[in-house]
Amino acid sequence: MPNTTSAPMPPLHILLLDNNAAEAGQIASALQQQGHQVTQLNSGQAALELLRQTPTDLLLMDVVLPDMEGYAAIRQIKLLQENRWAPVIVLTTLDDDENLIKTLEAGADDCLLKPIDFNVLQAKIRSMQRIAQLQHNAQDLALSHATTLDNLVDGVMVLDTQLHIESANPAIFRIFGYAPQQLLGQSAIQLWPEPLRENFLQLSLELIINSEQRAFCHDGQTSGQRCNGEVFPMEIGISIVSLHSGSRMICTIRDITERKRSETALRQQAQIIDQTHDSIIAISQQGLIESWNQGSERLYGYSAESRLGTPLTALFSQHTEQLRYVLQTGLRQTEKIELELTAITAAGQQRDISLSLSARFNSAGEAAGYIGYSLDISELKDAQRKLEYLASHDQLTRIPNRYLFNDR
Repeated sequence: MPNTTSAPMPPLHILLLDNNAAEAGQIASALQQQGHQVTQLNSGQAALELLRQTPTDLLLMDVVLPDMEGYAAIRQIKLLQENRWAPVIVLTTLDDDENLIKTLEAGADDCLLKPIDFNVLQAKIRSMQRIAQLQHNAQDLALSHATTLDNLVDGVMVLDTQLHIESANPAIFRIFGYAPQQLLGQSAIQLWPEPLRENFLQLSLELIINSEQRAFCHDGQTSGQRCNGEVFPMEIGISIVSLHSGSRMICTIRDITERKRSETALRQQAQIIDQTHDSIIAISQQGLIESWNQGSERLYGYSAESRLGTPLTALFSQHTEQLRYVLQTGLRQTEKIELELTAITAAGQQRDISLSLSARFNSAGEAAGYIGYSLDISELKDAQRKLEYLASHDQLTRIPNRYLFNDR
């Protein structure tokens, strides 16, 4: 059978407010025997002063106080509990419905008639403990979420159905350049440049109207506007959630200014490489061709579509083993290898190629493949062969000269 015994509750710090010293003493003694810490007071003002300085877990009080009305004391005590709920149980001899209603409307969480039945009091305390524990767990979870949000690089803000900013994490103020008091409670429309504000307004209203009782998300790229008027690229994710207090729009903002600059720089570099007359080839660690510029197309005669994803060794079929060994062995970061190879072009022509291979690495310093720089040295090799021929043959008879005969 499952164990249904509940775990023991931790002891509480209890404030006991009662102007009847004898009754208060009995109650305090009984509570202390249960392991609770009890602070005993008989003044409403003294209790308020203590609560301003030291939080308590539970307040037991009478509504008949010597220095102030008990109902007023309850209301002021509840005002002090903005961030931490501590239950208030009223101990009273006033058993009529009117006083019971006034007690609960003032903010009390429960009532117990005098003389006190300690078994009933203990049961009520355990009930309040369970409720308090649930609330403390919720507060811990909320604090954990708030801490996470505060440390996110991305901005997160919560908007009401009128698109006013209810809350925002520090990244929002950093991204847009506003102080918290400049944004909180203000319209989020100001965070978009003028041409996009109407689009954001229409999208937001459409999402809120169509989301009904389910979560809805929208992701996309747009532009934002900082406090100084600068317009910048950003990514936004919008989620619509339905709460008891109404729908809320949760917007996640990512400033992609640096990413866009990097993308622009990479595109420019790619264009420069592609327009370069010389052949530049990017090769993976597995020896497959990953990029093929126009210079490569001119040199080898193959289009980029026909070469991408194919082995580099296919261009140099006479040197497959040599190339494969170089690619499998790998290169150090500053190492470069120069190879003289023979390639067969798409037209079937044989060309002498000088292939320079150097390693390429990603931002983490990990090997990512190779860069191959190809140069057509066919004319140079033809000239070398002619010089070698002329140096070893008679120019008139075309037969080997005397030095070659002597060698033989």
